Amino acid sequence: MDNTYFLHQLFGYQTYRIYQLQKQLSESQAREQQLTENNHGLRDEVDRLRYLSRPSRLLERLPAKIRVMIWGLCVAPGKYFLKPRPTHDRRYKDMEEFFEPEWQLFLVNRLVRAEALEVFFRENHIVVNDEPRCRLLLEQPWTDGAGQAFSLFSAKHMTSISVSFDMRGLSAPSSNPLTWANSLRQPATFLLNVPNATWAALTLQQRMEYAHDILSANVSFAWSQILLHATGSLSWSPPSALRFLQIDVTNCYCRQGCCRAVARAAEGLARCRFEESLEKIEILGTKTEAERNLFIDSLIGSRRESLATCQPKLTFRAFELEGRTDDLNTLHLDGLDTQLGDAEVDMASLWRQHLADVAEEDEE
Repeated sequence: MDNTYFLHQLFGYQTYRIYQLQKQLSESQAREQQLTENNHGLRDEVDRLRYLSRPSRLLERLPAKIRVMIWGLCVAPGKYFLKPRPTHDRRYKDMEEFFEPEWQLFLVNRLVRAEALEVFFRENHIVVNDEPRCRLLLEQPWTDGAGQAFSLFSAKHMTSISVSFDMRGLSAPSSNPLTWANSLRQPATFLLNVPNATWAALTLQQRMEYAHDILSANVSFAWSQILLHATGSLSWSPPSALRFLQIDVTNCYCRQGCCRAVARAAEGLARCRFEESLEKIEILGTKTEAERNLFIDSLIGSRRESLATCQPKLTFRAFELEGRTDDLNTLHLDGLDTQLGDAEVDMASLWRQHLADVAEEDEE
C-alpha cells in the first residue's frame, strides 16, 4: 500500500515536472523567435541608415559654378551681423532683413566647407561689434582638425567689413582690481617720463592720467588688431581681397567715458597696409571736422609707398542719434558740429599735394 502510494506520487511529480520543462522550452523558443525577428528588423534598420548616410557624390559631380550658387543661397544673405546686437548701433538697423546663414553646411565635408566659407566671406558684408567675439571669428584658429581655419578664409576672401571702435562691450581688464593696479605701477615711471619717481611719489592726478592712457591704449590695440587682420596687414596674412572698409566711431569714447578716443582709432587705421583691391573707406560717427582730419592725416601719413597705386574713395557719414534716450542724446550732442554732413574726400589730390609738400621740404 505504501509502495503503491509512493510510486503514484513519484510518477505524478515527474509528469508535472515534464510539463513545466516543456512549457519553459516553448517560452524559450517563442522568445528566440521574437529575438530573431527583432534582429532581422535591427539589421534592416542598420542597412537602411548606412544606405542613407553613405557619401554622396552628387554635389561633387556638379559644376563648381552650380555648387557656388547653391552655397550662396545657404550662407550669403548679403550681410552677416555678429551677435548679440548692441544697443544704439546704427549699423544694425536693417538686421532683421537678412536671414541667418546655415552653419551646418560647414560641417558636411572638407570640400563643401572650403567652398562655402569662401562664399560666406566673399559675398557678405561682415558687421562686427564686440571685440572678443570678433577675434574668435577673424583671428583665432578655428579648425575642423584638418587645418581649415576660419581666420585663413576670412583673410583670403573677405571683401567687405564694418568695424566699430566701441568700448562698451569689452570685459574689464582684470577681475581683481589690485592685480590691475599692480600691473600699472611697474612701467609708470618710464611712461610718465618722471625721472627717479616711484608710484608712491606720483601725484593722484598723474596716477589717474596714466591709468586712463594705458587702459585706452590696450583697448584700442585690440581693435587695431582686427583692422590689421581685415586689411591683410599682419605678417602672416595672405594678400587681402578687401574692397570695402567701414569704421564706426559713434561710440568711440575712452573706457571711463570722459573723452573721445577717435585719435586711437585713426592710429589703428594708420598701421594698416591696403591692397589695390580696396575701393572705398567709409567712416561713420565723426562729430567734428578735426576728427575727420585725424583719419585723413593717418591715411596720407601711412600710405607713402602704396597710395600711389591704391587710392580708395574716402567717405564720411553724418553723425546719427538714432534710438537714443535723452541722456545719451545730451552726451553725444556734446561737441557735435550739427552742420557737419556727408562728405567725400579726393584722396588722389591730397596725395599729390602731400608729395609736393614733401618735395618742397626736401629742397629746403
